[in-house]
Amino acid sequence: MLALGWIKIYGKGEYWTSYGAISDTITKRVFSDAYKEFEKSKDEIILATLVALIKSYMIIEYRKNDLNVLEVWYESLVSKPELEINKVMEFLGVDWNREVLRHHEVHSGIWAGRTDASRPIDIESVNKWKKRLTEEQVKTVEKFQSIVGAKNWTGC
Repeated sequence: MLALGWIKIYGKGEYWTSYGAISDTITKRVFSDAYKEFEKSKDEIILATLVALIKSYMIIEYRKNDLNVLEVWYESLVSKPELEINKVMEFLGVDWNREVLRHHEVHSGIWAGRTDASRPIDIESVNKWKKRLTEEQVKTVEKFQSIVGAKNWTGC
């Protein structure tokens, strides 16, 4: 079973912060209707899904507003860390340094999201959520991805 402590504490605030920045009225209505389903059920899997989806959607809003953003997807970062981290450093105007790939040798402890800082970057966590959820919960996530049209967004 998936631990949802973070979503219990911060989920609603994260959702509403992003929701307020959506400029497209149809998209806003779709997210609002989906959120009403969460309100009825109080199913935290729905809220966690909506937070992830609305955060992903915000890339579209940032681009509409000509904000200079770099899209980095977790799956790309862990499968090609040198390439992706190099893109991030270049975007930030920071010179490449291979030492960034050795973070696990100098850091330790458990960080945000229960990340083990001493573990090197790897693909072990990709789609791990599907293994930690019940079949019904995975269907709930997929249902809400479909409701908000996330299949049309890059990376979702």
